[in-house]
Amino acid sequence: MERKIKYRDGLAKISVLSFAGKKVETPNIAIVVNPNKLIISPEELEKQFKAEILITNAYIISKTPTLREKAKHEKLHRMLNFHGAIMTDSGAYQMYSRGIKDIDPEAVVKFQVEIGSDVITPLDCFVLPRDSRKEAEDKVDETIRRVVSSKNLIPSEREYIIPLQGGTHIDLRVKSAMALRNMGNIYAIGGLAPLLMSYNYKEICDIIIAIKKTIPDKIIHAFGAGHPMIFSLLAFLGCDLFDSAMYSIAAAQDRYLTAFGTLKLREIEEFPCSCPVCVKYTPQELLETDKKERTELLARHNLFVTFEELKIVKEAIKNQELLNLLQLRARSHPRFLEALILLLRKHSTWLEKFEPISKNTPLKYAGVEFWLRPEIARIRLRMSRGYPGKHVFIKGLGVVPVAILRTYPLKQLKESKILAEDSQSPLEVMRQLLKYYYNVDITGFKAVKQDDKVTCVFKNTVIGHIDSTGFPKLTDEGFKILISIYKPPIGRIIVKTQPITGKVYGRQVEDFDPDLRPGQIAAVVDKNDRFLFKAEILIPPCEFQYYPNEIVAMAI
Repeated sequence: MERKIKYRDGLAKISVLSFAGKKVETPNIAIVVNPNKLIISPEELEKQFKAEILITNAYIISKTPTLREKAKHEKLHRMLNFHGAIMTDSGAYQMYSRGIKDIDPEAVVKFQVEIGSDVITPLDCFVLPRDSRKEAEDKVDETIRRVVSSKNLIPSEREYIIPLQGGTHIDLRVKSAMALRNMGNIYAIGGLAPLLMSYNYKEICDIIIAIKKTIPDKIIHAFGAGHPMIFSLLAFLGCDLFDSAMYSIAAAQDRYLTAFGTLKLREIEEFPCSCPVCVKYTPQELLETDKKERTELLARHNLFVTFEELKIVKEAIKNQELLNLLQLRARSHPRFLEALILLLRKHSTWLEKFEPISKNTPLKYAGVEFWLRPEIARIRLRMSRGYPGKHVFIKGLGVVPVAILRTYPLKQLKESKILAEDSQSPLEVMRQLLKYYYNVDITGFKAVKQDDKVTCVFKNTVIGHIDSTGFPKLTDEGFKILISIYKPPIGRIIVKTQPITGKVYGRQVEDFDPDLRPGQIAAVVDKNDRFLFKAEILIPPCEFQYYPNEIVAMAI
């Protein structure tokens, strides 16, 4: 599988996955298709809804004689008349939901290969929230055994889903991820359906974060998580793929999906949507149609709102404002908001490592969780560095050096402009900003302010500037002075080999300053600490090792 990352926002990525001759842009949802109960045809899903990936159940197909023979003869893509990627499920959910016991783990994998599935899933053991520790551990061990033993049945050109079980036992989730970390590209978090149905978002957040910390470089699929309300949360946590039959299940129960939750059709007076279904019908008119037609129409609406929310999430990632969107969506349910607050309280200092040093979009205040955001956590983390010069008190943060009020995200606060224009010498501004961004305190230079720009000079040589963005931009000479005073890796990316044309690839990096962030400027040096050039960091440095063939920093 090839993965090309187009945009990043924290853990969220817009990527293009290429495999089995197909391309899938993530984050994306695999629409569940049951060939026995087609409400919307796969052909229409592809043409009207632009679906790039479907998931169908290999167990159901194998147990339906006509479908089984047709799938063997025509293969899945022809049988379903779908040209995108097709993923197959093994029947683990049926074992859980219907109590089915007669599924052979090896046979179901062989059958998926035989019918031409692009993405094959082994038969995992579904861990329930009510399972005892011993039961959960036994199921995890059996799932690991099955994944390993089925691996050699998968042709190299197909993708192999690696299911991770463990229920709410975080250590078992980590154990599963560790044991299987070298088995494939796509790792699916199983057993989420019961947690989603009980609105247990806190546990879901803890599970996904634990797995992301264990296998940060893998593509993550959230099994059974297909309500548009939680797409922003899943993407924020770093999930790339999700799937669900929610669109059809809800339609069959006269339920109407929105990005803020599920409504009962009989309780709606005005449709809050402008999709073709909602434009053509009023809620009362839809209620008066026969059951089969109503189910199909509701399924169409549910698909429209599903794909609409997916586009909204992608646009938010592109504009680096996914958390702004998530703060709004979290207000859909009290337990959703509680989970977001707990997530940020517990993990913001880790999430901060993936955040760029600055963004083009402002942070939006929606409630108390604003002060727990990773961007705010960064400020708190850096306040213990011992800053020279003047400080001020900011509500919600405490005492901060005046100069950082010029920087993202504090510069958006109304009081920041007033306080930052307080009588502070240009020299003091530069020293505070260098301390904040690089944790260094360089003295002995002169700083002169002209208009909104501060220029710093050392022995008649310009060593840096501060422009209206509040970011200190060291020149080559400025970085050479930093290198001469501070030991590696402060302010540096250390490379093993000389980068060509100013492009630093992940495989070339030997070490780096752990305080550097995307968008920041760093000195690129060789193993002898010889300055080569200065470069802008393009991806989180903590991810350099996972992207050996990606450009991680570019000379400026």
